[in-house]
Amino acid sequence: MHARRALQDKILIGFFKEGLRFGLKVGTFSMLYIFTTVFCSVYRGKTNVLDFVAGGTVSGVLWRITYGPKAALVTSVLGSVLGLFAGSVSMLVLHLSGTSLEELRYWHYSKNTVTRRSDIFGDEIKESEKLVMKASDPLQEHHDQLVAARLSLPKNVDVKSDKINS
Repeated sequence: MHARRALQDKILIGFFKEGLRFGLKVGTFSMLYIFTTVFCSVYRGKTNVLDFVAGGTVSGVLWRITYGPKAALVTSVLGSVLGLFAGSVSMLVLHLSGTSLEELRYWHYSKNTVTRRSDIFGDEIKESEKLVMKASDPLQEHHDQLVAARLSLPKNVDVKSDKINS
């Protein structure tokens, strides 16, 4: 009984140690990739697949730079290929949805501005502000127009209120 308990304790401690190590490695790699991708995108003012490739390349090089130049070169090539794949999928999804990453960033920023203000200053978000935010959201209006155009809804359907006018 004592040996079983000691084995379980050893396995549990080993799991937490290796899990923490693995989590730190994945978190660091992801941070390098996201930081480089967003930095390139914001610096140029637009998003492109090459931003994702640059993120993969930089994170690959920095990931294995301590193993020597060959390992850094191999991981940079692997990172750029994976970045190309991730960037292509991301841009394809954005193209199919009819938006851009810049629009999503703007929408996210404007949506959270009122929430942050209420958190900082302790203001309550008024119902009128919620309605104004909802009504004047350009991304939502653009999305509604695209959906209405693709679905070719009848003229008596109001997309904003989801009601059928008679």
